[in-house]
Amino acid sequence: MFVGDPWLSADESFLLVPRPGSGDVAVLDPESLALRMSVALGRQPLTAVALSGGRVVARDWKTGETLHGQTSRKSRWHWRRR
Repeated sequence: MFVGDPWLSADESFLLVPRPGSGDVAVLDPESLALRMSVALGRQPLTAVALSGGRVVARDWKTGETLHGQTSRKSRWHWRRR
């Protein structure tokens, strides 16, 4: 299955990759591409962006409807670089 449009945060600390086949958005480390977490949205997210407070807003592939999700932890999006 293909993935949706990747979205890089302004500070380049994480990358969102919508996965229509999985019904979620993967949150990746942009350097290693390691999976940090996923945000379940249901349906088929094709594009996604991150908002403050760990919120994710996406657009459904088939219907174009807005999908909303929340990270499992309400901490900051930014991960400290080593």
